Amino acid sequence: MLMKQLHKNNGKRAGAFNAFGYISVGFAVMLVSALSSCSGHSEKVEANAQQAVTVGVTGVVKKTVSRQITLSSELVPFQEIDVYAKESGYVQKLDVDYGTHVRVGQTMATLEIPELQAQLQQDQAEIKNAIDQVSRADHELKRYDAQYNALHLQYTRLNEVFETQTGIVAQQEVDDAQGKDLAAASQVDAGKAALEAAQSQLAAARAKLVHDETLFDYSRITAPFAGVVTERYANLGTLVQAGTSSSTQAMPIVRLSQDDLFRLVIPIPESYVRYIRIGDPVNVHVPSLNRTFPGKVARFSVDV
Repeated sequence: MLMKQLHKNNGKRAGAFNAFGYISVGFAVMLVSALSSCSGHSEKVEANAQQAVTVGVTGVVKKTVSRQITLSSELVPFQEIDVYAKESGYVQKLDVDYGTHVRVGQTMATLEIPELQAQLQQDQAEIKNAIDQVSRADHELKRYDAQYNALHLQYTRLNEVFETQTGIVAQQEVDDAQGKDLAAASQVDAGKAALEAAQSQLAAARAKLVHDETLFDYSRITAPFAGVVTERYANLGTLVQAGTSSSTQAMPIVRLSQDDLFRLVIPIPESYVRYIRIGDPVNVHVPSLNRTFPGKVARFSVDV
């Protein structure tokens, strides 16, 4: 029995040994596989390290993000106008030509307007006639006033005697004197009205003369601002129509452009419109001068 038990125990140990042996072999196989895998990964890492690219680096800096855009534009005069004549007339004198620089108020052309010249002579004659009428009315008023004073004094005396001394002066005489006094007073009032009417006519004649002289002053075409003449449309003897009438095809005399102040109008693409603000800096490079002028956005049009 002892032998049998030993045999049994030996069998158990042998079984145990065999199981442990199997586990050890399995672990060894797994270890070999792991070592093989690590060896392959190391080779890949070394290969990738050999292919790595060296790049430069810099420190992080905080700055404001900005947008810049370069556009082509054109400098145009701040003011540019066609100069018309206010009154129709013939060009009698032309003092400017292409490229002429003018000052404010400088005469550029002179028109001959015969109708206005004749009207001025007529106005002066009417003023002289009105002055004569005022003088005549004034003399008449003085004469009426003198007659009134005499007749009024006569009536006053007769009426005083009639009231203080009964029977010396008849009632008829007092009534006649009173009637003449009232008539003289009426003539004085009429003389004053005539004098005022003559003075009004004189004032109207003088006002008409001033009006016609103002129109005649428009025969001198002057520069409204300092600039340079860029176009000349008329010549000596040309009949120019008044520029105030829309029914006629009025022709300008010259075109005047301001040369000391310019306007820069920049067309902005639609995609950049939302980034434009009043006061944004603008650098304007003028190739013809080889200079760059700093500026700012002064106005922004919403026209599209």
